[in-house]
Amino acid sequence: MKKIFVIGFNKTGTSSLHYLFKKLGINSIHTTIPVMNIINCYDAFTDGSHFNFIDYYNAKPDSLFILNTRPIQKWLISRYKHAMGTKFKDNWCWPVSDEKTNPWIEQRETQYQNILSFFKDKPSQLLIINIEKDGWEKVVSNFIQKEHSIVSYRNNRPDNKIDPEKMKIINNNVTTCLKNKGYTGHELLLKDTDLSEYNYVTFL
Repeated sequence: MKKIFVIGFNKTGTSSLHYLFKKLGINSIHTTIPVMNIINCYDAFTDGSHFNFIDYYNAKPDSLFILNTRPIQKWLISRYKHAMGTKFKDNWCWPVSDEKTNPWIEQRETQYQNILSFFKDKPSQLLIINIEKDGWEKVVSNFIQKEHSIVSYRNNRPDNKIDPEKMKIINNNVTTCLKNKGYTGHELLLKDTDLSEYNYVTFL
């Protein structure tokens, strides 16, 4: 079968997509091991960094690609909430700081622009989905030409499980950084996205 590359960022339903693929009988892996190191070992790849997604295409040009996204404010908050798993020890997602938040915003904007531009002349190979929108699993199943299966979106760290003071710090930082860069916080793709120039299959 064709390879399936999930090229959105972490904290955008990558685990849910992996579980969907497994339910559909697809040999999927959810790992941060670089895709190019294991590209011939699996059929679907749902986690890790994908700044080199063009390498995937060059290696497997008939593949399908999924750009999974969610509102930028929720995505940024979810990244910081991930620190709950390490009891808020210093790591890639903690402590909260402008030095973390601003580069994340910029990386997402650049990556999304690169993806939209690269697939512009091959739109049938890219699906863009909002992982928080009900019915996304049916859209994905249709895109990869598999019978529909239901998978619940996995919200692993609800706000009420985190200390209110930490949530306040996270929310204040994220809101301020987005406002300073001219975002509303609801953006699913670029800050100023006009998809009319593209012909992508979208579920936003």
